[in-house]
Amino acid sequence: MDVPRSEAAEFVRLHKKFVDFSQGEKRTVKSEWLLAHTFGSNFTFMTVDVYETIEDKASDDPLETMSENIKNMNLSEEEQALLTKEFQKYFNLYLEGHTDEVRSVIDRENMFYVSEGFDANKKQLLIVNKFNPKWSDRREFLKLWKENSTSMLDRDNVVAAFPTGHYSGTSDTVYINIWYPSWDAFVAEEKAAAAERTSGMSDSQKKMWDLAGDHSDEILTLIGTNWNNETFVLSK
Repeated sequence: MDVPRSEAAEFVRLHKKFVDFSQGEKRTVKSEWLLAHTFGSNFTFMTVDVYETIEDKASDDPLETMSENIKNMNLSEEEQALLTKEFQKYFNLYLEGHTDEVRSVIDRENMFYVSEGFDANKKQLLIVNKFNPKWSDRREFLKLWKENSTSMLDRDNVVAAFPTGHYSGTSDTVYINIWYPSWDAFVAEEKAAAAERTSGMSDSQKKMWDLAGDHSDEILTLIGTNWNNETFVLSK
């Protein structure tokens, strides 16, 4: 999303408000996340809605649920007018410069790592390593990435890591999502990885990078989520 920087704080306030208003038993979404662009491409925020299946995503209707919840609040005409004005502002900020894509977690049983140190109540860092291997090379590329990520996970600087694959929209074949609890942990991992690189690449690493295709990176900061919470909680 391309929310103007001058409107960023207001957008976060309104996002929390209307995400909370849109919760209900009919919803099929498992969790909703808001992240802020820190380094990389030219955008302001990214929202991530997590579903168990593509069918759950297709059947979800947050606006219907929000409308029902607001109706049940029995607001006065003045209160309703103010809320409508706020939603119009929020929706306009959300839509401008906004794109969508659908991605799926790859091999959750073998490639999805989350440590006990993952705390969504704190401002975690998300590093997104974007790779574009050929579809015919994707399985081999992921196998090699798993082999070469062992030392990174063993160092305990990372609190979560998992790959996602392109499903629809415009995006690269593979994203590797790596979560750090702090900038200090990120810097420590970069130093350790740099020390490894001075000894040269292994054959496995060389092959992985040969298959990787185009590559770019994003750094995002977690702003908030309703994961494991009944309401949208801003990270501190």
